[in-house]
Amino acid sequence: MRQIMTTILPRTIDKIIFDEMNGYYLNKSNVEVNINNSEEDNKKYLGTYFPRSFSEALTIMNDIYAQKLIRKHIIGKQQINILDIGTGSGGNIVGMMEFFRTAGLNSETINFHTLEGNANAIALQKNIFDSYNQKNATKFKLSCTQIRFTSAATLNSQLVLFLKQKGLAFDFITSFKFLSEFYNIDYFQAKGIYTSFVMTLQNYIAPQGILILFDLVSGNIDRNRPRPFTTQIMSEELNDYTKSNISQLKYILPVCCGKWSDTCNRKMCYIERQFCTQHSRKANDLSKGCYRVMTETRFANQIISSQPSENKYQMSQNSKSPTTCFRTVIQKLLPNMNQVNILNAFTFH
Repeated sequence: MRQIMTTILPRTIDKIIFDEMNGYYLNKSNVEVNINNSEEDNKKYLGTYFPRSFSEALTIMNDIYAQKLIRKHIIGKQQINILDIGTGSGGNIVGMMEFFRTAGLNSETINFHTLEGNANAIALQKNIFDSYNQKNATKFKLSCTQIRFTSAATLNSQLVLFLKQKGLAFDFITSFKFLSEFYNIDYFQAKGIYTSFVMTLQNYIAPQGILILFDLVSGNIDRNRPRPFTTQIMSEELNDYTKSNISQLKYILPVCCGKWSDTCNRKMCYIERQFCTQHSRKANDLSKGCYRVMTETRFANQIISSQPSENKYQMSQNSKSPTTCFRTVIQKLLPNMNQVNILNAFTFH
């Protein structure tokens, strides 16, 4: 299996979260639901998960930007509006800020709109955002809205109300490790939430805008309540969305999903990417995630048509069972297998 690249947390961000905000790292920590976090819970989450979310978002943004059509579109924007849903303390939006800064884009033209239900997490988010701007001489703008999404049943109606009031079409809509919380609360009530979530958001994405949905690989923490892995749920429900006759968005990452999802009938497909982050509290902080990047169908077809067709794509980096996809045929990646024609499904080629 290919070596996982390491992202080094910038020293300025390391000092913000561990020294200024008093975050602390806790090894082997699992979190199912964050909405009711105390101040102490948020400090633990900040030190343990913020660096991972930063690394994941920065890596994905760099991967997206490497595609020339997307890069041309982003560079040509006079204003960039970003909506993030379930932001928490903001690890992923700071990862996006770091991407835009290092890409040389004008921070004054980039506006972040965040939705979060936990008041203490919002306070951390604002303080970290302001400290980042100050230390990096950037002028990103942040608009926070506190909305407590109380259940899967009301999520989309609450979103629609907010989005209509905003009256914006967003260039990026992102959500990191948020929807899985509804499955952790009530699996049966949450079923179908990925499908309905994207159905709602597709109406508020700007032309050639990007949707990034990132979540945990596994939500099956409680063995007394067995259910599919979150990555399998995401695969199943987003495939239902893309096959709908009213869907407006299509996959671009993983590339194999973009190429062959129209003819894919696989059930509960397991997709996993691994990330490694280095920071002052841990030199080799490994995280695992599943995600889809989507855009409007016509733009997606232009992007995907430029990608190699006669290659296998590695779409699971699971160390015990890495797998590849070729025209929806899934195959285990064996150590002695010739990997010359096996491409990374999470990057453009």
